[in-house]
Amino acid sequence: MRAPTSERAAADAADRIARLGGRGLRLQTVDIQHDFGPDTASARLTTVATDGSAAEERLVLTRIKGGRWCIALGHNPKATTKTPSSTEKPTP
Repeated sequence: MRAPTSERAAADAADRIARLGGRGLRLQTVDIQHDFGPDTASARLTTVATDGSAAEERLVLTRIKGGRWCIALGHNPKATTKTPSSTEKPTP
């Protein structure tokens, strides 16, 4: 998969600011899961705006050389929907 161009990343960042910026967001919770191995994580951020409305943002984090974490902006238009694994206890 190719990394997004800087124009695409800038457009995605501008879209997020337009949707969520200027609302006085206050971070409520952060849930980080290393569900894809030690160098990839997903983060779920829950915020509350000054008007009381709640928002949730999900981010993909990737660890790069030097141990720094980067946020992947954008989406993969060729991605396929995956069926999540069951959390039910297996039957004997």
